[in-house]
Amino acid sequence: MFGRKHLQAFKQDEQPSQNSHLEAYAGYCETYSEMPDCRWFAGGHGFRDGVALSVPPLDLRTVDEERFESLRRDERVKAVVAVDPSLALAFKPESLAALEVPVTFINLGARGTVPVAVAAGDLAELVPGAGISNVEGAVHFSFMPECKASAAAFMAEIGEPDALCTDGGTRPRAELHRELERLIGNAFADMLTSR
Repeated sequence: MFGRKHLQAFKQDEQPSQNSHLEAYAGYCETYSEMPDCRWFAGGHGFRDGVALSVPPLDLRTVDEERFESLRRDERVKAVVAVDPSLALAFKPESLAALEVPVTFINLGARGTVPVAVAAGDLAELVPGAGISNVEGAVHFSFMPECKASAAAFMAEIGEPDALCTDGGTRPRAELHRELERLIGNAFADMLTSR
């Protein structure tokens, strides 16, 4: 399990000079290069209109830092449910502590088994009043739709490294989706009626 101690160790020991969320994320991808979110930036293959493309790597440090760091608060958002939130190690504790809307985190998998890239336990501790739930028998890609019969073969054919169709969860996706629907619906109902 990756707890607050792990988060703080990464932020302080591995990235002592970081001053931004962008730098934190770039450092995270250097440290955890095999995490699915970081593999996207490493380049490889992609598709546009069904045609395979070669995708060059993206150096995160070339991203416009001002745009990346800019506040995107939308006053219409009154509550947040974040399921396996990516970039978990790139959030600054002070930005999480400053959130003004209620937040519920949901992790796919039992506590201690969720990948560090999306583990929300530390985030829930840092966001005032946040809640967290775990969906047992699920893994990160369990949130995705059930794959068509030919999808798994296609993924293997193109060398897709992420287990988008055969995610390794111990429960059928349809069952997991029903649980997620219930958890998300209940979270929004609780958060929006308690305001």
